[in-house]
Amino acid sequence: MSDQKVSVGRIVHYVPNGSTEHLAALVTKVESGVGVDLTVFDSDSMFRAFSILHDADCGESTWHWPERD
Repeated sequence: MSDQKVSVGRIVHYVPNGSTEHLAALVTKVESGVGVDLTVFDSDSMFRAFSILHDADCGESTWHWPERD
């Protein structure tokens, strides 16, 4: 999915540190060369994550495009 462009309002997945869970997240800011800011949603709350880098391999503390079936 490398042809997609990240922009404010896009839905992505975030992998928290110490977890393999993929959480839904909304891109709230794009910082060229630095990463993106996200509002991340889990089953009962939400939180902010700042300067998060993209990783197609789904590493910890990174974002990636949602998987497609």
